[in-house]
Amino acid sequence: MSHNIRCELEECQQYQLLAQRSGLGFSLCEYLRSLDYCRETVKEVFLQEHIVMEMVDLKLFGEAKAATCIKRQKAAQMAHAPLCVRVDFGGSSTQICLSVFEPEIHSFCRLGRIFVTYNALRNTWHCACAKPRISCPHKNIAKWHLFQTQRDIFKSTVPLSSSTPSQTTQESSSFEDNAAVERSIRYIFKEKKIPGSLPENVISQKMDHQKQFFPCETLCQVCPEHPKLDEAVLVTNKARIVSMMGVTENVSTHHRSCPQCHMVYRYQEWTDGLYNFDNHVVLSLELCLFLRENLQVRIAKIKYTHLKIALKMCLCHYDMLVPEFKYLCNHSLLHPIVILQNHVSASRVIDSLEGLRRVKFPSRDTIFHAYCHFEALTDAEYMYSCINCGFHPPCGSYGLTQKRGVQVSR
Repeated sequence: MSHNIRCELEECQQYQLLAQRSGLGFSLCEYLRSLDYCRETVKEVFLQEHIVMEMVDLKLFGEAKAATCIKRQKAAQMAHAPLCVRVDFGGSSTQICLSVFEPEIHSFCRLGRIFVTYNALRNTWHCACAKPRISCPHKNIAKWHLFQTQRDIFKSTVPLSSSTPSQTTQESSSFEDNAAVERSIRYIFKEKKIPGSLPENVISQKMDHQKQFFPCETLCQVCPEHPKLDEAVLVTNKARIVSMMGVTENVSTHHRSCPQCHMVYRYQEWTDGLYNFDNHVVLSLELCLFLRENLQVRIAKIKYTHLKIALKMCLCHYDMLVPEFKYLCNHSLLHPIVILQNHVSASRVIDSLEGLRRVKFPSRDTIFHAYCHFEALTDAEYMYSCINCGFHPPCGSYGLTQKRGVQVSR
């Protein structure tokens, strides 16, 4: 078997081509020259077929993936190349690197081999051909290799058929928590909708906000018997109220839960002029509407007399318009539709408020996500369309702060 040593870096390959065109038949890049100082070679481990079938029995992956691994092993034997070898870089016990055979040439694999890395601390696999949590043949072959040579890595992986009672209890508890969160989200979306047209007394700025927030519900609104809710539990005493006047620190938020269905109730009363985002950040409705005015694109009709003034302010004289357009304006036959584009980002709005109030606001992403939640909970008719996405249906997504999503449609 003949050995062929090449470097797969693009700049090194271009260097080789340049050397050949210059008449230099033997020229090595710095990486190939460094191989002279390597004192060890990796040892090939022949992977047994019954090992991969044992992994199928243990539900580590399916039969189709096992068949692909065996097919790749036969292709490696035909090419006289090792299927998978372990390469130690610095002797790390937590970062394991394996070189896996690849029969085809790709942009991520130009020399017929690709690296698969396993992080033992995070229990994550990485391969250049797939996303972090997406399976691929190279990851499966690497798992096959480690399962045969270092099986203790997979001790934490318990088969589905032999789950312990404690694991079953944890899974059922997690399922109950997810169901309770979903009920809470649906209840808020149905009962706590913010009207599209808010009263003026609600929007008006309040200088003295309350420092403690409790849910107004005392009885469960979902259970048929309407049992009494548990005592209020403190979520945090470091919450902040963000308004046009600045930030109010050290605000306490509480929640109550139902003893039967375990549904969680939190403070969500728009009539107080506030919007509770995640029990840690509370926005004033005035700030939400101010962000909306800066972000949105409004369409308005302007009379022809106002158009003359606007054109002069824009340094465009009215006499420079075409005669047909002036005739329509002068005879009131045309009421131009002007698009007023604000397009001021939320971060710029908060930067302006910070400079004005000289107060440190929460992160821009947090405020923008809170504003998006406010819009999702607003009872508005979305009759607009996007040039990229088309018509926007009246639907909202809620529950991002709790790392769960529930699709809710009106």
